[in-house]
Amino acid sequence: LLFISKYRIGIIAWTISLLLFSLPGSAFPSSGWMQWIHFDKIIHIGLFAGLFIAWAYPCIDKKKSNYRFLLIWTLLVVYGILVEFMQDNWIVNRSFELMDWVADIIGTSLGWIFMHIKKPLWKQRP
Repeated sequence: LLFISKYRIGIIAWTISLLLFSLPGSAFPSSGWMQWIHFDKIIHIGLFAGLFIAWAYPCIDKKKSNYRFLLIWTLLVVYGILVEFMQDNWIVNRSFELMDWVADIIGTSLGWIFMHIKKPLWKQRP
């Protein structure tokens, strides 16, 4: 129960992401401008940056937070590739896209960078 309470934001964020990734392809608009700016890649980057932050935030005050950050980063990269395989095999009108996985890795990495930039500020809180 302590794990659930400590990581509740991460669990909620992961659940929402899993629901979004499980939607059929027909649930998304297919307008030309969204494809032109690769809007889906921006969504992947934002989602995975948010997932990293949601899971890493409770680890901020730990002495070994870098090891925990590496574990979270690794698990999210694996989660990203599993999502692509899930979409390719089980979700209607969805397919495996290597660039989606690359966007997931970029987002996860940006989340890590953000946490390192903000880490000194959070340590100052009372």
